[in-house]
Amino acid sequence: MSNIKRFKDLSGLTTYTANVVFTKIKTKVKTGEANIILAGGRTPEKCYTKLSTLINTAGGLNLKNTYWYPGDERWVPSGHPESNEKMIRDLLFSEIDSGKVNFFGWNTEADNPVEAAEQYDTMLRKRFSERNVHPDVVLLGIGADGHTASLFPDGEFVVPDSAKHTKHEKPVQPLHQRVNPGIKRNAAAVYRKKYDMWRLSMTAHFLNTAELVIFMIHGEAKHDAFLRLLNRDSLLPVSWIHGKKTLYLVTESINPPPITS
Repeated sequence: MSNIKRFKDLSGLTTYTANVVFTKIKTKVKTGEANIILAGGRTPEKCYTKLSTLINTAGGLNLKNTYWYPGDERWVPSGHPESNEKMIRDLLFSEIDSGKVNFFGWNTEADNPVEAAEQYDTMLRKRFSERNVHPDVVLLGIGADGHTASLFPDGEFVVPDSAKHTKHEKPVQPLHQRVNPGIKRNAAAVYRKKYDMWRLSMTAHFLNTAELVIFMIHGEAKHDAFLRLLNRDSLLPVSWIHGKKTLYLVTESINPPPITS
């Protein structure tokens, strides 16, 4: 697969990623705006630090024409140590004037995760499909179980039953369905019964509208999931995501089969 690039270590992978994203941003803001979807988790942390340095040392970059979105979020307050928003703000935007940052975080202060996901779904629709705009870059990782963003193989989408609800009726109980690539939404609440855990996530339907998807894959625990991805295992959520262009950036810790590019 020519869209796989191997790196000796995480530093090399994240430096490459930061430069690709920065170059994309510079190109897009010259004629319009740049819309960047950001991954949570540990793997992208160094990437955000490097990207922050590139942004802060660049002259003439119009940050007001850049728009940033976490691809998923934990159901915790925005200041919580496990919050993706906190990690992104601390590493990517700590040295940037907050007035210049267009950041669209998930509302984890909402009454419940389903409501928060509804708000985010609406925002994405207004920001993207209603304006005929697509994400320019989506950054994603991969879990040992093959999840990406918060699309877990054992997760359930929990969404309002809008087909049965009108303004004259009381809200009905939300619908539950297994996480799948076919749901025609931009964002949804995800529940993992085994852990009694809630997450918020962009869907495959939305992520697949991106111009460029970059997977950052590091760590021996990801080895089996990556091999299953190479074999196009449709049971893994990571296999559902394909942008107009997709890059798999892999460190040697994954030890995949020999790659020619």
